[in-house]
Amino acid sequence: MAKPVPKWFRSRPRAPAKLGVGPEIAYTHIKAMKGVATKRKVGVIALIAGSVVALGVVMTMFLTQASPYVNVEQAKSMKGNNLHLAGVIVPGTITTTVMDGSTTRFILKDDYGQTVPVVYKGPAPANLRTADRAVAIGGMGTTEFEARDLLLKCPSRYEGDGPKVAQK
Repeated sequence: MAKPVPKWFRSRPRAPAKLGVGPEIAYTHIKAMKGVATKRKVGVIALIAGSVVALGVVMTMFLTQASPYVNVEQAKSMKGNNLHLAGVIVPGTITTTVMDGSTTRFILKDDYGQTVPVVYKGPAPANLRTADRAVAIGGMGTTEFEARDLLLKCPSRYEGDGPKVAQK
């Protein structure tokens, strides 16, 4: 037994004529097609929503990992523990203490001539005393910059006449 055809569908004589079938079959066919269209719309909306969420997660991860290069004045005024403080190690200020692990202290002078004491807890890099420039990654404590990582540039490794080119 066929389902009764709603009144709104009977008032539209064009649908059965287009499909070439009776009103009951045409109604069932159109209702089934609406279900497919609804599922497709839901799928597209879910795909768009998932893409927006994934983009938000990627942006959040990027922004939390981003760390600016700062000078001494900016480091003292900024909060956070992911700052890159670049400068020259003041000669004669490097001290290493080995008590509860290894603690290295030195004074870093930025490009503007301002200085700040830096403390690094961990094994001192082998080329610390010969390094020309350093980048301390960390955050400002009460009086000194607390570095959790050090990047060093050794000038002797990069100086020279340049690559040798064979002459003809």
